[in-house]
Amino acid sequence: PRADTAGGGTLNDPRADTAGGGTLNDPREDDIAGGGQIVAAAAGLSPGGGGAQLAGVGRVSAVGAAAVSRQPSVGALTLAGALPPYQPLPVAPAALLEVFGSAVITLLRPRIPALLTSYYPTAPLNADAAQAEQIARDATDPGAAIVIGSGQKLPPQRPLNEVLGATDAGTGFRGPVLVPQGELDPLSGAQRSQDRAEVFRVLRPGVTVHRLAAGHCPHDEVPEQVARAIRAWLPQVR
Repeated sequence: PRADTAGGGTLNDPRADTAGGGTLNDPREDDIAGGGQIVAAAAGLSPGGGGAQLAGVGRVSAVGAAAVSRQPSVGALTLAGALPPYQPLPVAPAALLEVFGSAVITLLRPRIPALLTSYYPTAPLNADAAQAEQIARDATDPGAAIVIGSGQKLPPQRPLNEVLGATDAGTGFRGPVLVPQGELDPLSGAQRSQDRAEVFRVLRPGVTVHRLAAGHCPHDEVPEQVARAIRAWLPQVR
């Protein structure tokens, strides 16, 4: 029941096979970050059980605001056998999305090493050539181009103060949460990263924020500091 997440992801592949959620060049990062998606899964398990550790978390609506879900719970619909067939929004045909995705990959692929390094402001050497090569290789996978357009398929996102049980609705994950927040995240901007850390600090009891001098992928940029934060947090929540 413990969800360990880290919102880095690969340059053009939100499947995040190495870092969990989001893309390095997606301006909607705060809306689709891996932390939000994994905590949403944890929220469907047990309101008070386990724990969640987030890095690169998603958006949070105003603290204290009544967060209203725009659609029924996917978990509830699944358990009831009432989940409708998946149908993406008709924004553009798949062929057009693939052409668009191929153009984006062609433009960004030569810049992968430089872009990757820029997201590790305090330890750029951790964004090594092997990682850049893996991202570049993943960008050539069959179907990778159409992943670029997959944002059209995302449902409305639940704000994390609803997902983490900080509302009066009585739903969401209400167990302990650790947020190792990189305060120098170039993707969202340092000020926004620091503001997000403060929002989580006051969100509700049981949410612990550990501020780090790191960028978008603190778990990879400063792994020793993240590990120490987890080791200090775990005894408190067991």
